Amino acid sequence: MEWDFGKTTRKCAGCSNNLPEEEFFYSTLFVNPDVKAKGDNFLRRDYCNPCWEKKPEGVFSFWKAKLTKKQAPKTPREVLVEFFDNLVNPVPDAQSEIAVEARPKIMYLFGLILLRRRIVKIKENILKDNQSYIVFERIPDGKIYEVPEMALSDAELISLKDQFAKIFEFEV
Repeated sequence: MEWDFGKTTRKCAGCSNNLPEEEFFYSTLFVNPDVKAKGDNFLRRDYCNPCWEKKPEGVFSFWKAKLTKKQAPKTPREVLVEFFDNLVNPVPDAQSEIAVEARPKIMYLFGLILLRRRIVKIKENILKDNQSYIVFERIPDGKIYEVPEMALSDAELISLKDQFAKIFEFEV
């Protein structure tokens, strides 16, 4: 059985203040008294340090956590999407600085990066001409990309990741 306790609301259940970033807080689970109506066995509540010191009653379990400071990505989503579009569907007769043999590997790795950033999702895997492809679907407009699955050596992976980090100012 898999249980989803949800993410933090970033607010203290005791005082309703925002939980401070980069400081510890306490996440708790309480047994849900209304489990039949809600369907959840547990309720999650988060507490700042001063409210935690008052020891909320009925805590089933708890853990200490820290909110990390959210940082905006340096490269806008649109730039990443346009780059991927141009990789998968290159403009005919355009001068490309990407070598023909490197293109599938770059498409594959960049597709996985977009997957990790929740810009695309995997729709399905297909086999075409004895080649395995991942079919990515762009969120939210549903545009489809067929990208060949590639085996990358450690050296190729490191090289491509370094190049992406320099171009797009993000860590892969």
